[in-house]
Amino acid sequence: MYLQVLGSAAGGGFPQWNCNCANCDGLRKGTINARARTQSSIAVSEDGERWILINASPDICAQLASFPAMQPARACVIPVLRPWC
Repeated sequence: MYLQVLGSAAGGGFPQWNCNCANCDGLRKGTINARARTQSSIAVSEDGERWILINASPDICAQLASFPAMQPARACVIPVLRPWC
């Protein structure tokens, strides 16, 4: 079984848009050692190819973009033209 944590913050993510506590303010200013996090959501798979999304949040677009396995066979290949060939 596979489990992918897509987000691990409370509603609104981290930093909270309406919060000015030491942590949220520190992250915005870059004065604390922390990473921005999206709202809580996970993906679960038995085989690593077919995924079930649990607790889809408003951050779902960013979460799916950060986890390519949720979009199998959707890669876009753009050929590069080489003028010297």
